[in-house]
Amino acid sequence: MTGASGASGTDVIQWTCHSGAHQRWQLTHLGSAVYEIRPTPTTGMCLAVQGNSASAGADVIQSTCNGAAGQRWLVRTVSASVYELLPRTGTNLCVDVSGRSTANGGDIIQWTCNAQTNQRFRIQP
Repeated sequence: MTGASGASGTDVIQWTCHSGAHQRWQLTHLGSAVYEIRPTPTTGMCLAVQGNSASAGADVIQSTCNGAAGQRWLVRTVSASVYELLPRTGTNLCVDVSGRSTANGGDIIQWTCNAQTNQRFRIQP
């Protein structure tokens, strides 16, 4: 989360792993491989698609948990401990690193799933 903010609407970005609390996420299974993803340093916040958008390029943010489809994520296995995260607002959209950036601060967005490495996420228990 940008600036480790606990506010609703905060952008989700990629950053060098340094074990900070704002890089920790709680996954709650809601059934049928669908999860709610919550940042651990705040309460009542969920990973969300801005405005519950079903369009490609929409920002992925943290927002107050409200049970909307834009806060539900399908966790789809790619290989051992590697997953795609698909928002339930649209079909065949994946959480994506903007521009396939590997730099710190690259924005996280949703985009058409295309099996690129920037749409692959390792989930470590």
